[in-house]
Amino acid sequence: SGVEIFVDADLAAPTGAGKGVTTSGGIRVGPATLAEILCDGQVSVTVVDAGMRPVVTSERRNAIPPAVRRAVLARDLGMCAVDGCHSRSRLQIHHLTPQTAGVDHDPDNLVTLCWFHHHVVVHRMGYRIDPDSPPQRRRFLAPGRGGPD
Repeated sequence: SGVEIFVDADLAAPTGAGKGVTTSGGIRVGPATLAEILCDGQVSVTVVDAGMRPVVTSERRNAIPPAVRRAVLARDLGMCAVDGCHSRSRLQIHHLTPQTAGVDHDPDNLVTLCWFHHHVVVHRMGYRIDPDSPPQRRRFLAPGRGGPD
């Protein structure tokens, strides 16, 4: 179960997902919500023709393959990789460079975060992880600092 998201690539691509992304109920989804779904959700792809009839649909699968997720959790010692946080509860994997930028699930682009740091600090407050910080002592960059958000 879960929410289905529809992306009109002709509208979404030139606007950075600012337009053309909706739920199955027609509610608009903004770029931050789409990034959060792609980061930790389940994804399937449906290709439609000009009449919006499905042509091809993929199986639903985790955005990050389970084997990659396990490798990242092991590398990050099974705890949140944020400097000073030692949480081992509700761990999630986050992309350092967003998947919407065309980056795949390379473990070097992934980090383990607790739910608070992942959803509140990164996705709700807009902070980014400093890619130059040490792997098990990740620090944050404030919104608008250190390159594009």
